[in-house]
Amino acid sequence: MAFTVFDAVPGAQNTEPTAVNSTGVVTGSYNDGVSTHGFVRAADGTIITFDPTGSINTMPWGINDSGVISGTYFHNGDFLYHGFVRAVDGAITSFDPAGATITAAWGINNSGTIVGIYQDGSGNHGFLRDSGGSITSFDPPATMLFQTNGFFGINDSGVVA
Repeated sequence: MAFTVFDAVPGAQNTEPTAVNSTGVVTGSYNDGVSTHGFVRAADGTIITFDPTGSINTMPWGINDSGVISGTYFHNGDFLYHGFVRAVDGAITSFDPAGATITAAWGINNSGTIVGIYQDGSGNHGFLRDSGGSITSFDPPATMLFQTNGFFGINDSGVVA
C-alpha cells in the first residue's frame, strides 16, 4: 500500500482529505488559521482551492467519478449551514431543502444524486437531491420523532446508506 502525503496549500494548519473517486481525484478541506476551505487534488497532484460565496467553513464530503463534489458550508451572512454542489468547471450551487435551518450534503453518486441530512422545526430528515436540483425529503419507517441521524452515501444503483 502506498501513501501520498500532501498539504492543500503551503502552510496549511490542517489538511483533511474526505473522499476520493475511482480516478484518484481527492477532495477535502484545509484550515489556514482563520477559516476552513475546500480543495480538489487531481491525480497528478495539482490542487485547486474553493469556497462557496460567503463561506467561512467549507467542508467537501463526496466526489463522483466525473469530479462533481458535494459538501456543506457555513455562511457568514446568515450563520447557517447549507449544502453545495461543485461542478467540474468550478461552478458552485448552494441548496437547502424547504424549511431547512441546517443542511449537510454528504455523498454523491455518478448520476449526480446527492444524499444528506437537514434539520427543520420538526427535527432531522434525510434528503436526496437529483442532478437537476429537485430535492426529496424522507425519513425511514419507524424513525423515532423524525430524528434521522444521516444518509452518508449513495451508490450508482441509488441505494442509500
